[in-house]
Order: sequence, then structure tokens, then C-alpha cells
Amino acid sequence: MGGVEEAIVQIPLITILGNESVNIENFLSIIEYGAECIRLKTKQGQIVVCGRNLIAKSMTQEEININGKIDSVEFAK
Repeated sequence: MGGVEEAIVQIPLITILGNESVNIENFLSIIEYGAECIRLKTKQGQIVVCGRNLIAKSMTQEEININGKIDSVEFAK
């Protein structure tokens, strides 16, 4: 794998289903985990999911599915 393909693998892929589920692929680690905020580290910075009753419904080494009442999904440095 080289060039473009390698760069795409490192970019976070975010899928939002309504305001109750968000799936994030290609993250590196969890920085913060709480019922109102989940903050993830990626190669491009941080992804912050805010809301109420947030829970990681499923998780692998590179993918997380967050459920709850999602108010916002933000990028931060």
C-alpha cells in the first residue's frame, strides 16, 4: 500500500445515524470517556462527541460505536 491508499487509511471515517449513534473508524486512543463527552485521538487531531447518556456500544482497536443522545461531533487540535 502506498501514497493515496495509505493516507486514506489514516483519515477518520465518521458515520452518524440521526442523533443517537455515531461510528468512528481509524482513531488511535480514547482521551476522555464519560456520559456527556467522549474524546478520541486521531492522526489529524481530536474528535469530540458530546451529548447525554453516551456509551461505547461496541469497540475494536480502530473503531468505536457510540450511542446516546448526541448533541455534537467536533474536530479539535
